[in-house]
Amino acid sequence: MLTLNMLGHVYVTFNGHTVQVSHKGAALLSYLALEGQSHHREHLADLLWDHPQSLRNLRVELTRLKQQGISPFPARQPMLSLNCPTDLEQWTHSAHAVTENTLPDWLARVRGFPLSGLEDVGSSNFRNWLDQQRWRINETMERTLTEVYTRFSQRGQAQALALIRERAGRLGFTLPDVVAPSAPLEGSLVQHHPQQAELRRIAQKAQDTSSSQLVFLHGLPGTPRSAVAAAFQGTPWKAMQVQMGPQRRLVQAALIQQLVRTLPEYKAPLLDLLGHLTEEGELDLIQISAVIARAAQPLILALHVIERQPWLTNAVRFVLDFPHPMVVVLCTSSEAVRRELQGDLGGVDWTQLHHLSLPAVGAQGIQWAMQQQAQPCTPSQASRWAQCTEGWPLYFQTLWDTQALPLGRCPSQPDAATHAVLTDLHGLSAQERGQLSRLAQIQDRFDVAQAAHVLAEPDLTGVLRLLRLAREQGLLVPAAAREDVQLPGLTTWVNDLETHLAFVSETVRVAFARQLPAPERHQLRVQLSEYYQHRCPAMHQLYAVRAGLSGCPVQAEGFSGVLPTPDLAQPEPSATIQARPWRLLPGYTPSLSAAPRQELRTPNGYRVALEGGLLEVLRKGRLGPAPLLALPFGPLSAGHWELKVRIDLLRNHTPEPQPYALGIGDGGSGPQRHTVAPPAAPEAHVTGLTSETATGQPTVLPAEQWILLSGESSGGPFELTVQAMDVALTISELTWNGHSLLGSGRMQA
Repeated sequence: MLTLNMLGHVYVTFNGHTVQVSHKGAALLSYLALEGQSHHREHLADLLWDHPQSLRNLRVELTRLKQQGISPFPARQPMLSLNCPTDLEQWTHSAHAVTENTLPDWLARVRGFPLSGLEDVGSSNFRNWLDQQRWRINETMERTLTEVYTRFSQRGQAQALALIRERAGRLGFTLPDVVAPSAPLEGSLVQHHPQQAELRRIAQKAQDTSSSQLVFLHGLPGTPRSAVAAAFQGTPWKAMQVQMGPQRRLVQAALIQQLVRTLPEYKAPLLDLLGHLTEEGELDLIQISAVIARAAQPLILALHVIERQPWLTNAVRFVLDFPHPMVVVLCTSSEAVRRELQGDLGGVDWTQLHHLSLPAVGAQGIQWAMQQQAQPCTPSQASRWAQCTEGWPLYFQTLWDTQALPLGRCPSQPDAATHAVLTDLHGLSAQERGQLSRLAQIQDRFDVAQAAHVLAEPDLTGVLRLLRLAREQGLLVPAAAREDVQLPGLTTWVNDLETHLAFVSETVRVAFARQLPAPERHQLRVQLSEYYQHRCPAMHQLYAVRAGLSGCPVQAEGFSGVLPTPDLAQPEPSATIQARPWRLLPGYTPSLSAAPRQELRTPNGYRVALEGGLLEVLRKGRLGPAPLLALPFGPLSAGHWELKVRIDLLRNHTPEPQPYALGIGDGGSGPQRHTVAPPAAPEAHVTGLTSETATGQPTVLPAEQWILLSGESSGGPFELTVQAMDVALTISELTWNGHSLLGSGRMQA
């Protein structure tokens, strides 16, 4: 049986097998199947070729189809018709039977803009017909998604709602404001209030000056969309969000559909424009702007850009010259794309240009979100959730929707986070994604030689090209074994000679690692175990355990249980350091300021943030050896220092280098480390911290409580260090002779 597949790129299947047909053949079959009636050969020939030899070309195309086993047309008949099922019919008919288990597969059948691949086929009459059919199909798809969305909402199935919202947003569809009783809409848990307030201020400026404004909005996947929606909810401004793509006509068609919903009184002229979109696009943009001008409605146009489009620059410049209260928001989660867009639009009037960044969320943001839901949340819980989700609101929202917020070990990465990471990529072929999936199995930094070994590429040229592309995409970053972060400016740097790379975050690494089939994953673990055998015994053991090699106990997580206990032998104390007493601060609550959150993510995945007067250090890292993070201060004069700290989480998987949650070094001495012994079970929480003292006697410090550490020093360099796989550390006060170091970051002797 012949089936027409049009929910995305058009293709044909016959008895379940894909048949390779030409663009003209696909256009002919699509036209006849969707028209549902007979058409004369001359009409079809003129529609698809529009030149004197069109009838001959039609006969040639029919012969090709017949040779490929597609012969639904009777010979020597002047009229042609086609009655065959379509994937749209199958998709809509199966909507009533969709369950939460089958929903991902059902949504996956909607691959993109319908009838793609036929944009440059046939005469202008055929392209007008194509635009009208796309409008009709989109109406059907949006109506079907709304019905399924409403049904899942009534059942309170929050995870299903999140999946449907994500897919509808990418297609440019608007879903009704219906929500499951226990599941807020995306973005309602964690919101970026300062940035949302700034967006409203920019909109007010556009209205006061009757001019368009341009905003570069950069954030983790999913955050720009929810921030724009939340900023203008309940205001007179109408927000439209359009997913950008390489086909200008498709983007303009999506924009017109958004305008029809936003300005229903102008539906007729907008639909007329939709049916007459041109190849050039400039005239279409002028006509669209004329409709907007007549409407006199202040508009927010959020364009979600995955990759740079050559025609976007001129379109944005035209809109900025348009005397109308409008805010154009260019949203991206890619730092590389953001730089490209800013370079393309560098000559824009600075009074119309604004830059906003949506930072990752920390413990205070999560506590606030829980308070809005009337849910209890301790500071320790908030720190662990901020660490587990890497501060990504979409990640946190998904765990909330699925009631999977971690109380013990962090749950596995949700599919929604993996999907969002991979769909925001651009410029990567299937082969390049597969190669990055192999590199993602490396639980450590790696250099070119190790990358070539994992990829089984003797020729380094291809390896270097892949690594360069991944760096340009912001997927890989140079990573040193030690990272220094200067306060309060939160700045860091990597030596130009650094040869090691790492994935930009654990979420990105896991997203790629999951794409490798299980047999290849197992084979690569065996290969890596052999690679590290004489290079790093701990890493050799790690991969041997994960590969289930003979003689190694199988233990998926908590690898530290297999390793020997870290040697807590004390270094020789420096003569300048005196004993550092500590005491608990029961009931202590730090006084918070209204300072907005500032955060820096280092190449090795440490998140160092200043928020509300607190210093926060978080990391969700790889299983390999933990890199060193240093926060240097000084040199400082001799005096008394105090540090109020809370360590909510500490996990490690390798003993070398010796991991610890907090090191304190002054006077040029080595750091006094505060570390945790390996837990008895993978799920166990940190129960006590071991503090090295100048006397060499360890002291157990309780976790998840505020502790005051203090000491005396004769002066010199002072620094805090952290070296852990997973850590959640909060410092509320750090003073030297009564002066705050968190406020100044550096005090001279």
